Amino acid sequence: MQTEPQKDAFPDPVENSHSSNAIVSNGVQKVPNQWSVLRNRNYALMFCGQLISTVGTQMQIVAVAWQVYVLTHSAVALGIIGLLQAIPRLLFSLVGGVFADRFDRRKLLLVIEAAMATSSAVLAVCTHLGVISIFIIYVVVFISASFSAFEFRHDAINFRNRGCLWWVHGCLAWYRQHLLA
Repeated sequence: MQTEPQKDAFPDPVENSHSSNAIVSNGVQKVPNQWSVLRNRNYALMFCGQLISTVGTQMQIVAVAWQVYVLTHSAVALGIIGLLQAIPRLLFSLVGGVFADRFDRRKLLLVIEAAMATSSAVLAVCTHLGVISIFIIYVVVFISASFSAFEFRHDAINFRNRGCLWWVHGCLAWYRQHLLA
């Protein structure tokens, strides 16, 4: 015995588009692709800036580890670098969320990025002048990781209240796929 499916068992996607990820325009359903989030100028600028910042941070992490190993030839010194990067992120990530809620996010992000760029410049100048030491590296890495903890909290909060649901999901997917991978 076969039964025919009822018409309301499979609702029309155009009628129910408010709960899906589809965009409805003139009765035609358009499903946004992965690139559609970059059509928003503000998000595209933020994404490109964060991408540049993340690449710079990763390059600094590799360069600092290399420099510490060249200076000390010690695996323990490299482990201390990892510890000095992890501790501030654990301690300050909760405080970073409070700061991101309390202060202007744009200004906060500018201050954080400027401080991280300054820490990189301090390492570069000290290396160039030949006055670099393991103590200077440890201090600068700790300060840079402290600001990085605030940056992570700012990014997590920056996506709320951004408009329609498909756009927020697309932004978060892009962010997680390209910057946190």
